[in-house]
Amino acid sequence: MLGAGGQLSGPFEGLDEVDQGRAIAAMLHLPDTISLPDPRPLVPAMVDISSRHPRLNVMNVEAAAAARLLGARVLLSPPTANGALAPVLDTEGLEWEQRDPTTT
Repeated sequence: MLGAGGQLSGPFEGLDEVDQGRAIAAMLHLPDTISLPDPRPLVPAMVDISSRHPRLNVMNVEAAAAARLLGARVLLSPPTANGALAPVLDTEGLEWEQRDPTTT
């Protein structure tokens, strides 16, 4: 597996080579119902949120901006709900919910 096994990719390190391949293939072949937000409105929304929350990392800024543009509720894992993103979502008036990914 490529990469350093960080926060997001770390769980893949525990998988054998076959399961890593399956996981990567599943991400590369997402259903047509899953799409990416258009970056033209997303980037200005990210800049706007980042200007008020400059210590928030890019992924969290993107999540908040996408939630705003899509009118979506953000699902947070328990550790993430106790981190920097949840208070920003509250301040921005964005809906979020804590979910334990091991039980859903």
